[in-house]
Amino acid sequence: ASIIQKMNSTCLDFSPQQSSYRAIYEALVCGKTPQPTPFIQNIRITGLYHLLVVSGSHLIFLDAMIKPITKLFGRSGELVCFGLLALFSMTSGFA
Repeated sequence: ASIIQKMNSTCLDFSPQQSSYRAIYEALVCGKTPQPTPFIQNIRITGLYHLLVVSGSHLIFLDAMIKPITKLFGRSGELVCFGLLALFSMTSGFA
C-alpha cells in the first residue's frame, strides 16, 4: 500500500501547479476525487462526471493506445502492456 500511495503522490506532484484545470488533470490521470466546485457541479449535472472517474474505460482506452506498439514484441508485448496498465492502475491509487 505504501508503494501505491507513493506512486499516487508522485503523480499528483507532477500535476500542473498553476493550471486552472489542475483538479481535472488530477482526477483523469491520478484518480484523485475532485473537490466540489461550480465547474465540477456542472460536470455532474451534464452527466459527464464519469469521465473524471478512473474506471475500466480508461484501461480499455490505454490498452487500445498501447496494443499497436506492444504487438511488435510478440508474446512478451502482452506482458509489457499488462505491466503498463498495472502501473497506471497503481499510479491512480486503484481509484
